[in-house]
Amino acid sequence: MLLSACADDPHVIDCLDRAEALMGDCPDSAYTLLTDCDSLIPQQSKSARMRHLMLITEAENKLYQPLPSDTLFSAVIDYYDHHGTHNQQLKAHYLLGCIYRDMKEAPQAIECYYDAVEKADTLREDCDYTTLFSVYGQMADIFDAQIMPDEELEALKEYSKYALKAGNLYEHIRGYEYMVMPYNLQRDTDMVLSIEEKVYKMYKKHGFFQAAASSH
Repeated sequence: MLLSACADDPHVIDCLDRAEALMGDCPDSAYTLLTDCDSLIPQQSKSARMRHLMLITEAENKLYQPLPSDTLFSAVIDYYDHHGTHNQQLKAHYLLGCIYRDMKEAPQAIECYYDAVEKADTLREDCDYTTLFSVYGQMADIFDAQIMPDEELEALKEYSKYALKAGNLYEHIRGYEYMVMPYNLQRDTDMVLSIEEKVYKMYKKHGFFQAAASSH
């Protein structure tokens, strides 16, 4: 295993490291880096190949590009379930859910999202809360499309909770704002009005004035 790791091209590892660092803010730049080293990937260790496939799938997902097949990506799931950290397993199962989402296979997508949640270790300081709240956001979208307001509300509560843990105040507030629609479906006018007022005040408090204006 050590020999295999040493055989990796330093240029490829640097490319993967830089792409991962850019992924959050500049997924287009990350995608360019990853595609630029495509031709070198088959000669790398399995660790590097699986990392490349997961990163390029993550970039494609962020850029709304076609994702790989579930059959191809299953190799990533198998690898990280045996060799990955909790955060890597969380992200891998999240991305497989996104693949099924794009395939219009809602039950499989939801199953993968639940698997992703189970992989997260929220007791660790380095838990990837950004991916975790994204999982719940995708679940909420599916429940919304299937007109399942109870399940959608539960997902949105988790979305908002983990967005706050990720330090993303804007998405934390949006999680509450998204709850208006399922409460409307439940004909709970009091909750709708309460949430709209709460969201308006929270947006203003944290300086999101344009969002506040559009929410009121």
